[in-house]
Amino acid sequence: MRSKQQLVTIMLFVVLSTMAIGGCGGSGDVDALLDDYESIVDQTIVYMNKVKAGDMDAMSDLTELTAKYQSFAQRMQDAEGKGMNDAQRERYLRILNKYQKALQRM
Repeated sequence: MRSKQQLVTIMLFVVLSTMAIGGCGGSGDVDALLDDYESIVDQTIVYMNKVKAGDMDAMSDLTELTAKYQSFAQRMQDAEGKGMNDAQRERYLRILNKYQKALQRM
């Protein structure tokens, strides 16, 4: 099924993003990246729920998500080499936990 392959691709990207974000940005850069990351994770969870429910209209969301992922990945590369403070790391872990819980429900 194509939709399952696309879902796996999205999940893989988010997992790779979680590994990469740890070394990105200065304080302000990281806050903005975390805002975007949380937004993308939230939208991915909505997408995954639609796919799980068999909503064929979910495929139209994939193009928008893909564009957001690409933009996010570029911003992470641009901010590479600077770390997160404790509050940012805590927020990142909360976002990651939210995503992991959604994956477990799939």
